Amino acid sequence: MCMSGEALYKEMAGYYDLLYGARGKSYRKESAFIEKLAREYGNGGKSLLDVGCGTGSHLVFLREKYKVAGIDMSNEMLTIARRKLRGVKLSHEDMRNFKLHQTFDAITCLFSTINYNRSENDYLKTFRNFAAHLNYGGVAIIELFLKESFSADGRFSFDTFEKGDVHVGRMGGSRRDGNLATIIFAYLIKKGRDTAVRTEQSRMGVYSSSEIVRMVEQAGLRVLKLDKSGRNPLGRSYMVLKKV
Repeated sequence: MCMSGEALYKEMAGYYDLLYGARGKSYRKESAFIEKLAREYGNGGKSLLDVGCGTGSHLVFLREKYKVAGIDMSNEMLTIARRKLRGVKLSHEDMRNFKLHQTFDAITCLFSTINYNRSENDYLKTFRNFAAHLNYGGVAIIELFLKESFSADGRFSFDTFEKGDVHVGRMGGSRRDGNLATIIFAYLIKKGRDTAVRTEQSRMGVYSSSEIVRMVEQAGLRVLKLDKSGRNPLGRSYMVLKKV
């Protein structure tokens, strides 16, 4: 059975940190890079919202520099995040229409969460919502897939990790048709004597850098930096946007 991304997160949330830790993902280094960008391009403020905060691993480090909050669409991810981040406001919200009734000096949207917007209309709603929740001079730092770096033929990946009696193997394949990318993962999970197979299919909106810049400007933000190289601590393309 192929599950939606949201359905799979309910079941896989407990394995999420282990899987990406095994791939060498360093939340500490990424958070230090984000703080550097916010300091260089932002207003020097001290409040930060993480949109699509997942299990809260970036916020664990970012809270050393900021008063932080987070939102995510997965209650299961938020449950794990709340265990790590006692006292931090974490809310179940949609990035297109959340209303927190407060503004922030920085907003982060990492791990290509922004690409879960499939249409231009959804992107515009999200960017406008970011603008509404930013203080003037504040920045949004967004990690994303761009069309020019996402091959139409896609790619294949295979990862494994082990911890105690937990063993997980993950195969991934992707393709792109126009502005719509399809990513499929298959998981083989062994925990003690129990085994399970799960598959996930996600569809994401992947636009060119020029299209993204147009949408950003239409939403009332300005692009200060657009790095398409992927040669940075995040490992993907990113943008720094400013409310002016």
